[in-house]
Amino acid sequence: MNARAGRGVRALGLALAAIALVGALPPPPAVGGVTVVRPPFTFRALRWEDQQVRVLTFVGSRGVSVEMRMAGATFGTRRTTSRIGTRSGAVAAVNGGFVASGTGAPRHLTVIRGEIVTSGALWTQPGVALAISGDRTQAWVGRPRFQVEVEAPGASFSVASWNARQPWRSNVVAFTARGGREVAPAVDSCWALLEPVSGVRTATRTYRVAEARTGPECERSPIRPPAGRFDWVVLGGDPVAGLHVGDVVTMRVDLGHPGVTDVFGGLPQLVDDGVNVGPACFSTCGPKHGPDRPFYARNPRTAVGITIGCSDEDPRTPCRFLLVTVDGRQPGWSTGLRFPDLGRLMLELGAWNAVNLDGGGSTTMWVRDRNAACQVRTEVGCLVNRPPYGERAVIDAVVVRTT
Repeated sequence: MNARAGRGVRALGLALAAIALVGALPPPPAVGGVTVVRPPFTFRALRWEDQQVRVLTFVGSRGVSVEMRMAGATFGTRRTTSRIGTRSGAVAAVNGGFVASGTGAPRHLTVIRGEIVTSGALWTQPGVALAISGDRTQAWVGRPRFQVEVEAPGASFSVASWNARQPWRSNVVAFTARGGREVAPAVDSCWALLEPVSGVRTATRTYRVAEARTGPECERSPIRPPAGRFDWVVLGGDPVAGLHVGDVVTMRVDLGHPGVTDVFGGLPQLVDDGVNVGPACFSTCGPKHGPDRPFYARNPRTAVGITIGCSDEDPRTPCRFLLVTVDGRQPGWSTGLRFPDLGRLMLELGAWNAVNLDGGGSTTMWVRDRNAACQVRTEVGCLVNRPPYGERAVIDAVVVRTT
């Protein structure tokens, strides 16, 4: 069979989408059609190359919200994907990104409705980001961009990280109450607490310095962000010495594309402008993630993809999102996919760009509609896939809902 014929057979297999029977442990899906979870969302249960695949698709619009939702108000809180989806009023949800060990924070850049949750580990493993416009009609996948410039009467500097790492003399770092803990200062760090004035979820934000520990007081303990006030920002580092109480501070945030309000991501990129780049992970994911490592092996997978209409490549076509899970670690049901195959699957599903999210035991897809291929009933709705060890509590989830 030639390559073109092979692609045709695979496409036909996807077209014959399968719908699972409702029950605690139903058999593999039979040949069927498409289940509408709730307009404009559609759900498909597929058996693709002996793997159990679940696909949720929808067209981005002002009436549809797709965003990362944290499990709790501060880092370290964990809840199941189904619980996060239920609490947020979502129509559906999948598990989110990777977690930073030791802090319980997202490992990669995360922005939710304009709030910078964390810049992530940009200096060691930046990962791959999905950036989404506020009206949900455009989205981009690629290397994350996080640039924050601060201007005040007596100071001008860049912010190196946000809720992500300790300060030292040469860098300015930002912390908010989202971190949920006091951060130990570096030697001679200066600190300033910024009170929001206007535009704190936009590209240009205005603050007023409410408290400052600069000059002789720089060696004192850091200022702690006010609990529950996530728009208040603490800046730490030597350049902060130029700030004084009462100063008006302008902060300009660049997330790579105009109008971006939400960013989240993972590792690796699976599809790049219509090309399967999953095989490149062994050289791009770092030495700990080579082809002989568990991360690269067959595993349950969660991925998010966008179609060509989401980017500037073809603004005339609608922006369609794909949330995908692949079950694994369950012989006889589904063993999982490697990244090259996951990239190939995302291409066949229509993704122009796609990124891998956290997977393994975290892989979960939940829908509010219990008629959509239920595998495990939850408090509200059901899981439509089978997590290998039962549903795991996670730090965040990607939720979709109507607005």
